[in-house]
Amino acid sequence: PSMTYIVFTSSLLFSFGWAVALFFWVVRRSSQLVILAIGSSFFWLLSILLASIVVSFIPPLRNSYYWIIPVSVIFQELGRFGFWKLYAKAYSKLSFGNQDNTKPSNWASALTIGWGFGVTSCLVMYTSTMWASSGPGSYPTPSCRTLSVFHVGALISQAFLLLHVCWTVIGFDAFSSKSWPKILFIFFSHLIASFLTLANMENGWCPGSIIGVYVILVVAILVFKFTKTTLLVPVERTLNLN
Repeated sequence: PSMTYIVFTSSLLFSFGWAVALFFWVVRRSSQLVILAIGSSFFWLLSILLASIVVSFIPPLRNSYYWIIPVSVIFQELGRFGFWKLYAKAYSKLSFGNQDNTKPSNWASALTIGWGFGVTSCLVMYTSTMWASSGPGSYPTPSCRTLSVFHVGALISQAFLLLHVCWTVIGFDAFSSKSWPKILFIFFSHLIASFLTLANMENGWCPGSIIGVYVILVVAILVFKFTKTTLLVPVERTLNLN
């Protein structure tokens, strides 16, 4: 039982540790940011719902990851763009209910929206697996028998949570400046990272999956670090609202 609790706790900390840290560092500081986090979570769920409907239209491909993953990524990125559009228009017209009529910075808003996307993605994709780690015994990853499927899943979930934050911050800048290189970077890095997770299946190579996803995360963080400075100015100067 003690080993079971250790596996569960470590999986929980690996997968949601950064989410909790970002919540206390950024999201909780403003009620407007909490609203944005909830709204972005809903948009991610809506994008996955629409993707599942599209996937179901072609019965022979319902179980093909080479069809499911691209459709899922396309709808997630459309959801990210759609929420940015909604936010950009609302930001210039609404006060978000603040008594002093102040608004959160563009950077904090982008990070919070990415947090909402990432946390919801982790909750949907990994919570059931993490909860199973509280039961007796363990389960090795099919492609890497020395690693627990719970820990591999936690590492991948943590990476995708941080990637969603980076992708959203980069996306805010890319959408407003119509920077196609950055937009394409978001899409293809998301697509490649998603396909890399297939290496965790039988006959795959799970170290390659983990290393590949984290290499993409490092590159995304570097782009994020450069982009962050462009989002510190007022939103009216950085978003093309017309």
